[in-house]
Amino acid sequence: MTGDFLHPPIQLAHPRLCCGVDIDPAVSERTRETTLSSIADTETLLLGSHFTHPTAGRVRSTASGFVLVPTAASR
Repeated sequence: MTGDFLHPPIQLAHPRLCCGVDIDPAVSERTRETTLSSIADTETLLLGSHFTHPTAGRVRSTASGFVLVPTAASR
């Protein structure tokens, strides 16, 4: 669960983009970069606590940053 290290989904593509709630922007950026890099291209499920639909998916790396690939709801 992302909690407050990741706010709007655009921060997946642009982890250096800070929000007003990032008290220490340098640490916030580093935390996003490190965390997203460590889970990208794995089967780790990311739950975006501040995201609208889709809120769950797997992080994949692209040439321009990261993307969230939504997962199908289990039944």
